[in-house]
Amino acid sequence: NLSSTSTISQATSDIIAGTLNVTNTNGDVSLFSSSNDIDVLGTIDVGTNTFGLTDHVASGVTQSGPLTAGTFTYTNNLGPTTLTNAANAVSNFGNILTSGQTFNFTNTVDLAQTGTLTADNFSITSSGSVVLDQINSVGTVAASLTGSGKAFTLNAENNGLLTVGSVNSINGISTTDGAITITNNDDITVSNNITAGTSTVSLNANGVNMLLTIGATETVSGSGGITYIADNMTLNTGSSTNGGAGGVVLRPY
Repeated sequence: NLSSTSTISQATSDIIAGTLNVTNTNGDVSLFSSSNDIDVLGTIDVGTNTFGLTDHVASGVTQSGPLTAGTFTYTNNLGPTTLTNAANAVSNFGNILTSGQTFNFTNTVDLAQTGTLTADNFSITSSGSVVLDQINSVGTVAASLTGSGKAFTLNAENNGLLTVGSVNSINGISTTDGAITITNNDDITVSNNITAGTSTVSLNANGVNMLLTIGATETVSGSGGITYIADNMTLNTGSSTNGGAGGVVLRPY
C-alpha cells in the first residue's frame, strides 16, 4: 500500500506486488520503473491528479478495486490489461501503451485524451462520453456507452486496417443516442453492429484509395443520419445502413 500527502515517484527500485493500493489525493503518482511486476490494481485514488504506471506482466493485469484519477498513464506491452471495475472514474487518458496486447476499460465519467492509445484490441464500457481524438493505433475496437446522449469518438492513424469488432464480450459500438465518429487513415471494416439510437454515425476512411467495408450481416444505424467517407466502399449484401430521417450520405475522401 502506498499513501502520501504529496507527490509519489519511483527511483531505481522495482515494485513487485500481487496487489497495489494507492491513496494520494494531493499530488501525482508516477511509477515508471521498467521492471515493475504488479498483477492486480487494488483501490487507486489520486483524486484529480495523475496516476502513471509502467508494468511488465505477461499473464495479464486486472483490478480488485476502483481507479480514480484525473489522468491515467499506463504501459504494459507483455500481456492483456483488463481494468473493468464498475466504479472507475478517469477523466483523461495520457499515453496508454499496450502494443500487441488487449486493453479493456470501464469508466463512469466523461473521458478525454491528451496522449496516445496503442492496442491491438481495445474495449470500453462507460456511462460517460469517450472522446479519443489524438493519434491512436488500434486494431479492433468495441464500445458500449450507456449514458444518455454520450458520444463515442475514435481517431486512429493505424497505417493499417481498423476493425469494429468484438473485444472482451463487447460486440460492435453502441451508444444511448450519442454520436459515433470513427476515423482511420487507412481501411475500416465493420464486423459487428454500430448503433447510435437517435444520433449520428460517421465512418471516415481518410486516405487516397482507402476502403470502407460493411460486413454481410452487420447493421449501422442512427436516425440522426449516417455518413460514410471513403474512396472505395463495399456494402455487402445482407448489411443494413439505416440513417432514419437524417438520411445517408456516401462521399469520397
